[in-house]
Amino acid sequence: MALSRTAQNWPVRGPLATKGTSQQFDEANYGAEVTGPPSGAQIIKPNGGSATKYLRWQENACTGMALEKGTKFLTGPFSGCCFFMALDGKKVIILHANDNQHRGDATATQKEQKKLAEEYLKNFHRGAKLAYHVSYQTMGGKFGWIEGEKVDAKTWNIYYAITEENTGGNAARRLVGGAFIA
Repeated sequence: MALSRTAQNWPVRGPLATKGTSQQFDEANYGAEVTGPPSGAQIIKPNGGSATKYLRWQENACTGMALEKGTKFLTGPFSGCCFFMALDGKKVIILHANDNQHRGDATATQKEQKKLAEEYLKNFHRGAKLAYHVSYQTMGGKFGWIEGEKVDAKTWNIYYAITEENTGGNAARRLVGGAFIA
């Protein structure tokens, strides 16, 4: 996957809503047009109408997006963040939690990231519960991006594209888990 550290600077709109350290984004405005061979994809521009949705990150905060129409998503970059999924009724919520206040202490960082994710759900999706989590450490501790692909009504495959391992313009893309959201 040909992804770079600069994709976070796409000219996209700001959050739909902000409460404390939580930022909610609308999937209608945050699509990514993705093309390329099956072994890797190249992000070429944002596209709100795309089935692939893009979730931005924010320092020391949790960003999130409800996926109602999106069947694929992309979030990143990851260089210490955690990724979560939650369920609110039939809506799947994707979350990207960042904590730079506890650098060097992985336990404290992950604890704070989980707190930020739970705060996000409290702010925007009362009653929703975290259903899936993968940390930067679980992803091998290498700079990269999370991709999700809907398999069926309840199952998502979660991939990690490691940009540090770029060869020929494509990053190593590894399946890090399957999220079963019931």
